[in-house]
Amino acid sequence: MRDNDQNNLQLIYEKSVYERQFRSGRQSGKVLSSSVVANEFLPKVLDLFKDKEPKDVSVLDVGSGKHALYTLRLREMGYDVKAIDLPENMSEGIHNPDAFNYNYDIVFSGRVLNVFSDQEELKNFVSKISNVVKPNGYFLCNLPESPRDFGAYEGMTTKEGNMFLKSILEDNFKSVEILANRSGPIFLCKK
Repeated sequence: MRDNDQNNLQLIYEKSVYERQFRSGRQSGKVLSSSVVANEFLPKVLDLFKDKEPKDVSVLDVGSGKHALYTLRLREMGYDVKAIDLPENMSEGIHNPDAFNYNYDIVFSGRVLNVFSDQEELKNFVSKISNVVKPNGYFLCNLPESPRDFGAYEGMTTKEGNMFLKSILEDNFKSVEILANRSGPIFLCKK
């Protein structure tokens, strides 16, 4: 991973006040429960690739957390999955510090896009994600309503913040759809 990539990821998580908590052992559908993005919507995106063998579908879990439970579960199901998080949360054999050097059919991220310190960092990160999504691939993400107390959304109402992120996503993907709005919008972006 390039130094800038590592620095950008570190900025995301250093400022995050949300501690990811996963309920291990409980399964719902295809992945572990607790994340709306991973639990409810990722299986629907995976179904878009049902004509391929799981081993032929490449997936990136951005902000996977220390234990990368979703990554491990998807690997058990046969998917080609890489995970990335802050260096202190990465474990050899689970996380890949060079994950942004590959391309993916699906990139997913929950509770990450709400914690950027400024708008330029947010725009650069979305651009970086767009660069690793294959043509006709997808980026699945959400924008939680809380916390949003960092610089990227400062002074914006919830609706303004949602529209601001949607415009950034639209600048980087050919289509952006809001799948649901559960304590913040869930976006499906197609390259």
